[in-house]
Amino acid sequence: MPIDFNSNEWWNNTSGLHTNYTPSKYAQSIGNAAGAAVQNYTGVNPAMVFSNNTNNGGLFSTTPYVNLYKPIGPLFSDFRSRLGVDIGSSIIKARKDGTWSALNISPRSVAYSIASMAPYGAYSVFNLNASGRRGFGWGSHGDPGAAIFKSDFTLQSNIVTKWKSNGGTDEKGGWETKKRNILTPFRGDRVNVIDYSKRKLDEIYIWKKALFPKVAKALGGLNPNVTQDFIKFYFTGPKLYNGNDTDIDDVMVFRATITTLDDSFNPEWSAVKMIGRADSNFHYGGFSRDMSLSFTIYATDRDEMKPIYRKLNALAGYTAPTYDSGSIGLIAPWMRLTLGDLLIQQPVLINSLQLGLMDADTPWEINIENDPEMKQAPMKISVTMTLKVITDYLPEQNGQFYTLSKSNTIKGPEKGTHNWLTDTTNRTIKRAENDTTSGDKFKDKLKRAFGLSQF
Repeated sequence: MPIDFNSNEWWNNTSGLHTNYTPSKYAQSIGNAAGAAVQNYTGVNPAMVFSNNTNNGGLFSTTPYVNLYKPIGPLFSDFRSRLGVDIGSSIIKARKDGTWSALNISPRSVAYSIASMAPYGAYSVFNLNASGRRGFGWGSHGDPGAAIFKSDFTLQSNIVTKWKSNGGTDEKGGWETKKRNILTPFRGDRVNVIDYSKRKLDEIYIWKKALFPKVAKALGGLNPNVTQDFIKFYFTGPKLYNGNDTDIDDVMVFRATITTLDDSFNPEWSAVKMIGRADSNFHYGGFSRDMSLSFTIYATDRDEMKPIYRKLNALAGYTAPTYDSGSIGLIAPWMRLTLGDLLIQQPVLINSLQLGLMDADTPWEINIENDPEMKQAPMKISVTMTLKVITDYLPEQNGQFYTLSKSNTIKGPEKGTHNWLTDTTNRTIKRAENDTTSGDKFKDKLKRAFGLSQF
């Protein structure tokens, strides 16, 4: 006997178990969606035509608790209802998140869309601690398997490095992975353990050295030695301008909770008295831009302590000059900041930097066993800094003050679809006008099709 998908009996036996939607509400929501499309083209609200009530709740439903974990398949199941699984036959009812954005030529959107339509949902593939760029390097501190390796709290993992002298001279040495730690998995935060080093822009989120670098590079975003943060956040040396794929420079990547982000634009005006007027005239004298940024860093694993403090030490170093033995002058420090897509590798000067190393909630690593490779230091650091934002591109009226672009040149963000601010750059924004001709034609078609006088 064929299933009647419009029947209340079918609905109650499937989706009705975990949603307050009914067939009538579902039909009503479809009508409202169609009405919204009409409104976009006509400017007329057709709610009275398609529905008498628009308060019908959301389109999301949640999975029953008993279905959040399945005996077979991935550990993580999507919390949203897997309607395609419940019905057993209709992929139409399944989630399709990412399908539309996949049309923008995004390989990750394609993968996300496929995972969304799978029985266990996108979260089974894209989650906090998935490997590569499917996850966010969150770590698996509570993994039951960790007990096998963590029966000794001093046990070091495969990301721990040891200084190796070169030619018997410590000054010419380098940090290398400890061979005896290779088999011990790291279960902490993969962004925190990205060490301070010199690297290329496309190598910034490599958190662990690959045994076979060429193979790892070929894997791209599936490379388990690569991770990502929720938003991009790192400081680099000045050489690494946006689009520079060849040079190397200092890199300081932080997993941080950003607590403050203020951007201040400051024109400079000077008052000039004029004969015959009591009020002043004003001369424009210049422009400056200041940013206040505060963030907090937490060490979630013992092995994260050294990389975190190496990066903080390097960041503090960018407040001090470089000394050149061939000159009596000081070389001023400047660096580049990437913060989401607001600023991508834009030049900044550190105006002030304050490290909050202790408060009432700060735990310390006390190194109770007196391990010479571990130090006594706070496990939580609050960073407060003010920056002079320079930008590669000129600050000017009808200019671009945020990157918000897939830019690949030091001359400034490229124009086009990938740049949100394309039409604001050195040109007058086109005046928005209503295309009344095409709108009237569409309204006439609706009148003839439905006999709707209200249009």
